[in-house]
Amino acid sequence: MTNKRAEPFEGLAMTSDNICFLKEATVSISDRGFLFGESVFETLLFFGNELVDLESHLKRLCRGCARIGIEGFSPEKARADLQKVALEYQKQTAEPARVRIIVTGGSSLHLSDFSQPYKTYILFTPQLGTPVASSRVRLMTVPDPRLSKFVETKISFYLPSILALKQVRKSGYDDALYLNKKQEITEATTANFIWKNREGILATAPAENNCLPGTTLRLVCNQLQKEGDPIKVEALSKEQLTQDCVAAALVSSVAGVRSVVKIDNHTFCQEESEKLLLRLKKLLFESQNS
Repeated sequence: MTNKRAEPFEGLAMTSDNICFLKEATVSISDRGFLFGESVFETLLFFGNELVDLESHLKRLCRGCARIGIEGFSPEKARADLQKVALEYQKQTAEPARVRIIVTGGSSLHLSDFSQPYKTYILFTPQLGTPVASSRVRLMTVPDPRLSKFVETKISFYLPSILALKQVRKSGYDDALYLNKKQEITEATTANFIWKNREGILATAPAENNCLPGTTLRLVCNQLQKEGDPIKVEALSKEQLTQDCVAAALVSSVAGVRSVVKIDNHTFCQEESEKLLLRLKKLLFESQNS
C-alpha cells in the first residue's frame, strides 16, 4: 500500500489481490455474490497479532464452497491473502480487527453461467466500539425464518436474520433467539446459545436442531471436556426456559461471550448471569492459550 491512511480509519480490504483502504474498495456490478447471492463467508477475530482459530474457519469455508458448488477454492491462497492484509493492518493500528472473508461465484451477468473463476474479498475493520461490543443482551424468541438446508453453511443471504433483527429491535430487544418447529430454542442470529440448568450443568442445543456448529462454541466445549465437565447437548423448549434455565449466554467468534439478561418477559438473576459470563470467558481464554 502506498496511499496515506484515511481518517477516520475504517479498515482495510483486499479485492482482486489488491489491498486498499475500506473506503476505496469496490465490488464489480457483475459479481455473482452481489447479483445473485452466490457466496459464502467466514467471520473471525484478529487479536494479539493472530488470526484466531483460522484453520477451523478455513475448513468451514471449504465446506461452504463445496456445498453451494463454488469450485477451485484454495485455502492456501486464502490463508496467504489473510496474512498479507493482517500485516498491512498492523501498520495502521494496534486495535483488534473483525475479519470477514467472502468467496463468490465470480463475475457473470447470467444466472446460468458458472464458467468464471471464484472471487475472494477480505475485510479488516477495527473491532473496538462496534455494535456487538455490549456484553449483556436481551433476546426475543421468534420462529426461525432461515432455510434449514443451509443453516450449517455461512451463505451471504442474511435477509431472514435482518428481518428478525428489525422485528425484535422495534420491541426493545437486542437480538432474536430462534425457535424451531418444535418450539425448541436453537441459536441467535449470529451466535450460539449456551445455558446453565438448575443442577449447574452447562448445555447447548444439538446441531440437528437447526444450529450452526460455531467455532467458538467448539472451543468452549473442548475446554470443558479437558476439565472433565463436558457440556450437555440437549433440546430446551420455550416452555422449559423459565423452569430449567438459571442463566444463559451467547458465544461467537467476533463478539466473544455475551451474557443474556432477559428472554422475552423472563429476566435472569444478575448474580447467576455474571457467574456464567465469567466462567465462559475464562474457558474461552484458556482454550485459546492452551
